[in-house]
Parts: sequence; C-alpha cells; structure tokens
Amino acid sequence: MFGVILGIGFGGLASCGTDSGQGSAADPGSPPADTPEAIARLTFESGPLRPLIAEAAPAVEGTTTAEDAALVDHTLAFSPCVEDPTLECGQLSVPLAYTNPRGPQISLATVRAPALAPNKQGIIFVNPGGPGDSGVDFVLRAKLLLAPLRQRFDIVSFDPRGTARSQLADCTIELPAPPTDDTFEARAAFADEIGDRYARACRAQHGALATQIGTNNVARDIDVFRASLGERELNYLGFSYGTILGASYATLFPDRVRAMVLDGNVTPTWLADGLLELDAEGSAGAELALRRLDQLCHAAADCPLKTAGVVAVYDRVIDRLNRDPVVVGGTVVTGAAVTDLVFSALNHELSGWPLIVRVLSLADAGDYSALPAAPTDGGSTMTVPSTIAIMCDDSATRSKGLDYLPAQTGNNAIYPRFGGENFGVVITLCSAWPKTRVSPLTNLTTRNTIVAIGNDFDNRTPMTWSRHMVAALGGKATLVRYQGGGHAVYGSGSACIDGAVESYFRDPTAPPRGLVCPAQPLSFAAGKRAAGVATMAEIVQQLAPKVPALSLRR
Repeated sequence: MFGVILGIGFGGLASCGTDSGQGSAADPGSPPADTPEAIARLTFESGPLRPLIAEAAPAVEGTTTAEDAALVDHTLAFSPCVEDPTLECGQLSVPLAYTNPRGPQISLATVRAPALAPNKQGIIFVNPGGPGDSGVDFVLRAKLLLAPLRQRFDIVSFDPRGTARSQLADCTIELPAPPTDDTFEARAAFADEIGDRYARACRAQHGALATQIGTNNVARDIDVFRASLGERELNYLGFSYGTILGASYATLFPDRVRAMVLDGNVTPTWLADGLLELDAEGSAGAELALRRLDQLCHAAADCPLKTAGVVAVYDRVIDRLNRDPVVVGGTVVTGAAVTDLVFSALNHELSGWPLIVRVLSLADAGDYSALPAAPTDGGSTMTVPSTIAIMCDDSATRSKGLDYLPAQTGNNAIYPRFGGENFGVVITLCSAWPKTRVSPLTNLTTRNTIVAIGNDFDNRTPMTWSRHMVAALGGKATLVRYQGGGHAVYGSGSACIDGAVESYFRDPTAPPRGLVCPAQPLSFAAGKRAAGVATMAEIVQQLAPKVPALSLRR
C-alpha cells in the first residue's frame, strides 16, 4: 500500500541549572592574536565568556567571519543536573542566524560529564542522531556506557537548536480533506496541500527559527561550544544522523578536528537532492537485515522459527492481521503494528533480533499480546516534530507529488515489507519548504584520519552509505566494518569495535585502517540477557522523536 509511516531512528525532559560557571583561564602559551592561526579562546567569568583571541577562519557561505564571531559574547555556565548531580548542565547562547552573529540569539541546553581521571585529554562531543534527538538526555542515560571514554575526556553535548529544551520547533498543521479517489492526480494534490500547510504552519509558529535549524548551523553551534569551553580542538562521536553532523563540522572546520568517529553513516546526499532515494535505499537495507535474521534463525538450533522461517511467518502474520485486525486490551492491532515493531527491533542485534522471533512465534500461534496498538487517529490536526524541519533545511529536494509519487509507489512495491518506513513521508512535507543554502561535504583536510563505522546488515543506514561517506570525505577517512546487524554498534557489546574506538580517541594518529570486526554470537534463548541493561543503540532509539502516521490514500 502507499500509506506510509515515518520511521525515526537514524525523547522525559531533564532540567538543567545555570547558576554558576566554571572553567580554565586563558593559556599563556596561546598564539598571538595577529597570526592567521590564532584560535578563539574564551575564559569563564561570572558573566559572559569574553573572547581573548579572535581566530582567523575562512568565511563559509552562510556562516560568519572570525571578526564577527569575536564580537559576540557566548554565555555558558554549568551547575549540577537535577536528574544526576554528578553531571553538569547549562545554557549556551548562539546566533539565530550566523549571517547576522550580532543579531537575535537563541539558547541551547548543554551537558557535561567531567573526565574521571585527572590527566584529561580534552572533550568529546557526542550526538545520538535523529535528527532531533536530545544530546542532554543521551549523556544522562548513557553515562555508564560512556565511562571508558570519560577516563580521559569530558563528554559534552547539547540539545540541537529547534529540539527538546533548545527552542523546540515542532509544527502543528490542519490536515486537508483526504482525496475522494485513488488516482495519482488526487493523491498528488493531497500531498502537495499537506506540504504547503506544513511550510506555512512552521513559519507562522516559529518564524525565522524554522529555516535556521539545519545541520550546518548545528555544526557551527558545536564550534561555538568548543570555543566557549576553551578547547583548541574537537573530538567527536556521532551516531546515525550524527554522522552527517560530524562530517559537516569537519567540512566547515577541518583544522579544529582532532579525532572523529561516525557510527552508522547516513548517505552524503542527505545534504543534496536525495529524499526519494533515502527512503528506497533505507527500505532495501531493512529488507536485507530481515533476510539475514531469517538466515541466522534457520541455522540456529535454539531458534523457534528455524523450520517455519522468519520471513515466511512475518508475511503470514501481517497478511492475517490486515485481513482481520484483532482487538487486544481494547485497542486494534493490524499488520502495521508488526511492521513497526520489527523495523524498530532490527536496530538492536543482540536483543531486538531474538525479540522479533519470539513475537512472531507468538503471533503466528494467535497470541498478539506483545504487539503494539495501531497508531491512534489524530483527527484533523497533526503535530510534526522538528526532525522534519531539520531534514527540509538540509535537503535540496523540493518535488511535487506528480514528480515523485510514481517512483515512490514503485519503490514501495519492490520493498513492500518496509517501503515508506525510512523517512518516506519527508519528501511530501518538504515539497513547499523555502530553499536553503547548504555547504555540501568535501574532501577533508583534517590533521588526523576520520573513522567511519558501518554494519553489514544495518536496517536503517545500509553499509553502502558508510562506504559512500568515506568516499565523499576522501583520503582522510577510513572504514571500520562490523559483520553483524543493528543500527550503529559502538557501546553495544562488540569488544572489537569498542576497543578500536577507545584506542583511536586516545591516539588519533593511529586509526584502525582496514579493520573488520566479527558479528557477535546471537542467542534466541529467552531471558539470556540481563534485565535492565541497555546498549548504546537502544538508548539512541529511545530518544528518537515520534512521528504520527500519514497516509496519502483515502
């Protein structure tokens, strides 16, 4: 069918105090202010952080010159986080538009997990992806998993502009009447009207902010954060969408990158005209992951679907529920519930893949209690998370329904199990979005090599995207390959991956070139994994914004 549900995977709010500042004073060994290599250094005071040395960075389209940046005070103060007093929360002021750095400012919620050992090597900025995931919540939830990196580094992050505590830019739209027939023309007109209403609603509800929350601007915010912390260089760890954010930072500020790990890479065409292909290629990746699970189940003595087959049972259960939906706990369960659960659970190789098998086994026997209810009808309105506005700001795709519906319908027919799940509706919502200027990725000139990690059977960001990212970044990037599945892998149990990442951050002059890490053994036995133990990939998905279903059929 053509109706699509947008899958986000690529969050409980935390309160952050801002009562007191801390930090280090200027380094007496700083380069003189009149040299081209001078780096912006700011010192912590009881009030704003005042620039001591202006850095001479090349002007980038849509950004600001060093002289302009030096004229802006960036206030940053930390105090213990309400949720976890061992961590520090605060607020950072940044320009709304970097073309006007002395104009309106916006405030970003920040977090810092101080290094555990005294011989600190710097900071690692982490981003969990989304786009739109909360960096503050990520550090709060992943504190234990980040402990190995905290031995030598402060772990820092923020809620990106337009998300969570940083001026949330969700948009609520009034939906038009659904089409009265099922022709391409009627569906295209309906889709185009939704795109028009979304663009108008975001502008009315958020003004200029709506078109200022793209990835390039978030990368510039990271650099302000780096300078406000008094750091000469940045270390970076990004998951999923966080990979394009990191690559964007490295493109805009290559001389400020010390080490960078990009885990679960999105396609470099994220910053180009590629929304149609984004969905199709992502759907193909999910299909590959499901078939890999089917292979592993057939070969495992402890798999309940060893004989029946995962794919065959998946298709059978969905067909049955689409023909005859069932009521469980007072809510309706349809085939869409199976698709949603399986697509999400494919993110987590060790826990999610066995879960898929157990849920399908129960459903095939008529027990649907483990399946989620069908999405509720939101009525005449729909609230769209800022995830979509970020993607519209990043993408050059501005297509009308008659331009993309034929190909999208064909793609969904080729990949019927997951067609539309991987950001399928974004092309509709971005159709009338104002055009934005984006700095595309370029061959890097970073001092050290950047490490990209790709999973052979990643259901959301296929391995080919990681290879394409490495190619786009040129000779200053290297690929680490994980032979298993799941979406992103650091912090999810692979000693090979974890060891390589942690060693690289300690010494980025020795990147893990050509490294191939074996898949972890998969067990289908129920209850083997310790309860309450979350992997990094699971935490990333927990933070993903939820998007309502949108069908273009009547």
